[in-house]
Amino acid sequence: MAIWQSREGLEALSPFMSAVHRNIAKHLDERGDGAAKIVSIETQNERGMECPDCLFTFALPEGLVAEIAYCAADAQHIFYDLEVTDVEWASALVDDVLTSLRYEGYRSIADAVHGQLKRVRKTFAAWLSTYGIAADVLDTKLRWTEWQRYTGEFPHIISVSGLGEDLQPDTFDLELRSCSDPAPQLAELFKDLSRRHAAKGELNLHGADGSIDMLALRALKAEGSVQPELRNWKCLSPWSGPFSVDLGHISFAKIVHSEHRIRLAKNTVTVYGMELPETVLLKCVGRPVTDLLIHSYLSPEMIIVDARNANLSSEKHFTIEFTQPVYYFCSVSGRYGR
Repeated sequence: MAIWQSREGLEALSPFMSAVHRNIAKHLDERGDGAAKIVSIETQNERGMECPDCLFTFALPEGLVAEIAYCAADAQHIFYDLEVTDVEWASALVDDVLTSLRYEGYRSIADAVHGQLKRVRKTFAAWLSTYGIAADVLDTKLRWTEWQRYTGEFPHIISVSGLGEDLQPDTFDLELRSCSDPAPQLAELFKDLSRRHAAKGELNLHGADGSIDMLALRALKAEGSVQPELRNWKCLSPWSGPFSVDLGHISFAKIVHSEHRIRLAKNTVTVYGMELPETVLLKCVGRPVTDLLIHSYLSPEMIIVDARNANLSSEKHFTIEFTQPVYYFCSVSGRYGR
């Protein structure tokens, strides 16, 4: 990735950026638009005069900021001319966007943006005074991709500070449709922030930063020392890993192999290739899961609440649902307890 900022001067532009910048400047001059200024250009995988992804940031009149994202793969669906270069595609997209914004009128767009910002700030103030849920507006910008050609709308992105998914202070985007009522998006954000604040409050009652299922804890113990992992718990949930973190709570899901294929997932365990007798299914509820299945990740403290047989198209199996203890941990020390 390469980023150019206007304060660096034109001499700092790469060859691709320089070619696009010249084209854009030419278009602006032809349109008589001396107010739109390129603030930055960001490129991905730039190779000579080819660049599949670019992001252009413009400062516009009335205090507007616009991001215009170019993607070569999307552009091919729009321009239908494989002889056109990325330089021409990208600069043509920018020219088209700025032409649309000028047609709408910078002042009218700025009025709509200002109206949405006032509504959002007032809503945030009401959340704080009524529910104790804090959120603040940090920044605002318009964002445009090739697909806005079809919708005719340009998203208004408001950068918000608030409680993140990891229950720590974070910054995230609130995407609004331009010139529309922000109530639906605000309602969704309120729902998310309410869940996060409720989870944070529950952890605070235990003097903890996070919580972890016994299943996940036993899986961590099987891999080595637990405390270093809990001190770095935010790194426990790569997209392909067995651990997942939701609102500060760590759970575990993995297929393990023994005599049969076994899938452990949060509060369930599924064993493939066999079924349980009906008499066993009827009597096992309320008993430890280890009465039916032995595995190092399982514990007698995991109590069965449901058990059932099922058939896939090609493989029979049974599934057990269970309750399990939850441990609360400190991310500074890595210590944990109930």
